[in-house]
Amino acid sequence: MNTRLAIILATVTTLWSLTACNASMPPRHRQYILEKAPADLECERGKIHFKSLGHDEYEVWGCGAKAAYRVVCNERTECEAQATAVPVPIKNDSSTPAN
Repeated sequence: MNTRLAIILATVTTLWSLTACNASMPPRHRQYILEKAPADLECERGKIHFKSLGHDEYEVWGCGAKAAYRVVCNERTECEAQATAVPVPIKNDSSTPAN
C-alpha cells in the first residue's frame, strides 16, 4: 500500500510541476513557436525550452542559441509566432539561459 501511495504522489507532483512551469503559456502558443524555433535555433523540438516574457512573448532557447517570439493573431484568429529577437549563441544550454 505504501508503494502505491508513493507512486501516486510522485505522479501528481510531476504533473503539477509540469503545469506550473508553463502555466502562463497556452498550449497553442507552444505549437506556433515550435513551428519556427527548431529551424531558427537549429535545434530539435524536444531540446527547446520556453520562458514567458508576458504579453504573448516568449524567450526560447536550446542547442546553444536563444531567440524571442511573439504570438500574433489576425481578425480570423489565425495565429503565428513572429521572431522579436534574432537567434544568438549562448554559453550554457541549461534549463535557464544566462542573460
